[in-house]
Parts: sequence; C-alpha cells; structure tokens
Amino acid sequence: MFEAGRYKNALNRAYYAIFYGIRAVNALDGLDFFIASKEDAEMQIERAEQFQRWIESFLHSKKILN
Repeated sequence: MFEAGRYKNALNRAYYAIFYGIRAVNALDGLDFFIASKEDAEMQIERAEQFQRWIESFLHSKKILN
C-alpha cells in the first residue's frame, strides 16, 4: 500500500499488524481473551442506539438534519 501511494491504507495495515502482533504475545501469556455474553451484546447495542439518538438530536440542533 505504501509503495502504491495509498498512505491511509498503509497506516491501517500497520496499525492492525501491531494490534494482532500484541494479541499474539498476550495470548501466549494467557491474556487478552474476552468471551462476550448475550447480556454484554445487549448492553452495548443499547449504548450504540443511545449514542445514535444523541447524534441525531445534535445534528437536528445544528439544522443539518430536518
């Protein structure tokens, strides 16, 4: 990506190379594992929906959305 001048993509790939590399190191030490539950997913979905409602309200107040 870098050689092709696609710098944004190159940054993304570099970030994920580091991210997954450190996950591998942590896995060897028994760290970095999270098992998501149905309750965790429900809570996060509700937070995302609340955030979306806040964003929509904000955009309405700025007259970006009608």
